[in-house]
Amino acid sequence: MNKNLFRNRCRSRNTPRPDTRNHAGGLAYSKTNEHALAQYAVTGTFSNTFYVSAGEQVKEIQALANECSSEFLAKLAVYSREVGRMKDVPAYLLATLAARGETELVKTIFNRVCNNSKMLLNFMHLIRSGAVGRRSFGTAVKRCIQRWLQDRSAYKLYIASVGHSNPSLADAIKMVHPRPVGREQQAMFSYLIGKLSDENYQYLPEDIQQFEALKEMGDVPDEYEIPDVPFRALTNLKLGVNAWRDIARNMPWNTLRMNLNMLEKRGVFGSSAFVDEVAAKLANPELVRQCNVFPYQLLTTYQNVTIDSRISNALQEAMEIATENVPTFRGRTVVGVDVSSSMSWVAMGRRTGSYSVTKCVDVAALFAVCVLRQNKNASIMPFDNRLYNAHLNPFDSVMTNAQTLRSFGGGGTDCSVPLRHLNNTRAKAENIIYVSDNESWFGRHGGRGGTAQEWTEFHSRNPKSKLVNIDITPNTTTQTPEREGVVLNVGGFSDAVFTVMDDFFNRESGEDFVSIVENYSGD
Repeated sequence: MNKNLFRNRCRSRNTPRPDTRNHAGGLAYSKTNEHALAQYAVTGTFSNTFYVSAGEQVKEIQALANECSSEFLAKLAVYSREVGRMKDVPAYLLATLAARGETELVKTIFNRVCNNSKMLLNFMHLIRSGAVGRRSFGTAVKRCIQRWLQDRSAYKLYIASVGHSNPSLADAIKMVHPRPVGREQQAMFSYLIGKLSDENYQYLPEDIQQFEALKEMGDVPDEYEIPDVPFRALTNLKLGVNAWRDIARNMPWNTLRMNLNMLEKRGVFGSSAFVDEVAAKLANPELVRQCNVFPYQLLTTYQNVTIDSRISNALQEAMEIATENVPTFRGRTVVGVDVSSSMSWVAMGRRTGSYSVTKCVDVAALFAVCVLRQNKNASIMPFDNRLYNAHLNPFDSVMTNAQTLRSFGGGGTDCSVPLRHLNNTRAKAENIIYVSDNESWFGRHGGRGGTAQEWTEFHSRNPKSKLVNIDITPNTTTQTPEREGVVLNVGGFSDAVFTVMDDFFNRESGEDFVSIVENYSGD
């Protein structure tokens, strides 16, 4: 008799009972307020997700923030901005601190959270909207905004002004009335708010003066020297193909990546030599490393671009470079990849006027194949309410394997499936990784603490094993409760998650996600 088929499924005494329900209605384990807020901070985008609307996210974040100390909010705002590279929640947390009157904390972290004009204007919009309980900046916050503006040269202020509205940088200047430092900055403030005098025109940066002259032209001749201004300021001008090629050559690497389709519409890829030039720039290892691009962002570009195979190949080369720092783990590694129907939702959420083709399952698949790339004996287990056989070649490209992996699934979510299979087959492993939205609900095992029960059994057979749950959507629950040095629940899309796993698996780190946030210094 195969006794593995009839092994005792009773709950182990070492397995705690679930104490809450997740968004899908399944039984789950609650996180602490700090842990739940950290999860929202590195995954929340104030957009609709499969289970949670944008409005519900805001209410949940507000409720959690009210239960956390100001010091933790400050550390989390910095961590989620600098490590998670998120935009919405860091600005919200900074605004919450301002509403609490925590002026010293606000001054300490202001420039680390508002490290570009997008973040500054997000923060100002949140305050003025009343979303955090106040509509005025107050003297201390107003001075922070004034200093932010005063610390930038006239040219950098112009760069910061392009592409923003409601509020715009001009609105920011009108609201806080910064005192200009020098004639050039005074001229730029006046220029941005539409009150530049003829007397001050001469103090504008030369590129801005050239741009103003360019706007007065009709068709711009190809031989005309294009000023060094953001390309978005040039999109309404009648520029020739050669001019757009020059603009593309001057684009930063990430700007070029994000605007390949726009450039195609301008006709720049009609030249085979120019296609080679752009492909070489996209695949330039030094530029890729300097940009520190998210792997999922490269995947999004790859999915959207159909210009030329040379461009697609260059993006695949860039992906290999972007994922080269994925660590190698000691021992056998197993990665469970959630491919259930809820994972087909857009990874960054949906909001009016904004849409991305990159789904949660794409991000999960990418995490898994990046691990496989550096850990060639790893087992990849796609699952929904059943297990799928994924025959992946670790020597294939990251893009190829990610595309293969995302083709599975579509059923309900049962996070216990991979661990149950490992237990049924009496498998041995040291490193277990789950990449999921953590919304287990399907069947007798999926939504009744089955994952934790299977983990207890697996860990009893493999006492040196560790489990990392990577959550890629905003939530407040988990299927396997935290256990120091044994189970780690972490969230986010960034490659920083790989560093966290490296510390946990290879360096015997006992830190939980909250401790990681609290101990982050940015050094």
